[in-house]
Amino acid sequence: MRRRRHFARIALIGALCLVLAGCAPSQSGPAPTPTPPPTPSPSERAAAVLPRDARVEAKTFRDREIFAGLINDAPVGYAYPLTVAPNEAGRISDTETFRVMLGLDAKGRIVALSSYDLSPRAVYAAKLTGPDFQANLIWKDQTKGVHRTLHNTAWKLKVDGGQVDAASGATSSSRALAEQVFDALRHHARMMRAARVEKAAPTPTPSPPTGSTPSPSPSPDESKKAAEDAAKKFGAKSEGGAEVPERKTIDGIEVGTLSE
Repeated sequence: MRRRRHFARIALIGALCLVLAGCAPSQSGPAPTPTPPPTPSPSERAAAVLPRDARVEAKTFRDREIFAGLINDAPVGYAYPLTVAPNEAGRISDTETFRVMLGLDAKGRIVALSSYDLSPRAVYAAKLTGPDFQANLIWKDQTKGVHRTLHNTAWKLKVDGGQVDAASGATSSSRALAEQVFDALRHHARMMRAARVEKAAPTPTPSPPTGSTPSPSPSPDESKKAAEDAAKKFGAKSEGGAEVPERKTIDGIEVGTLSE
């Protein structure tokens, strides 16, 4: 009888412990949501396709923003943000739009492509970020180290294939990217041409201040008299009917006499 009461008490105490444990607040709550990494700025995305030590500087040409990579204030590369919108059956959807940063070197050769903001659509996402596809748009001949440029590549897209279609795979998304690359190369060529023209432009001659009178040119008689005076001062001798100042030489090297 006593054993039964003893076991009953033990069972009661165990039950109370279980109840109290269930009422106690849980120490292990839901796992914290991981903080997503910060979205890179446009300059940071541009740095991904520019030389490592270059300083990134944003600039605008013909209402288009681009980024220049500078080392010792000299341009060593350029980055063009591209927004690509594949057109399938005449319809463009925001979910299909993606962005690419195109990297050019100082000579306008394609050296890098960086894709971002890709849609999860498997139709093109894996292809456009793949090294094979990007290498095809970067290299004209990788074995010879020849990069694609505006002029060494047939950028015109054809329905039945062609040089760029072979690289792009002739899908709407990859063709749209090739078109944007071509447009950026043309824009870059115009910018470089404008820079050369601006650099070669002659410096305008400053006009005299308002109200000032320009110095008159000396008359032929005044010029002749000045030449005769100079000839007398510097010991001139006659050569071929013209009065020419005599030049002095020291150890066979001709020296000037104007400092005398």
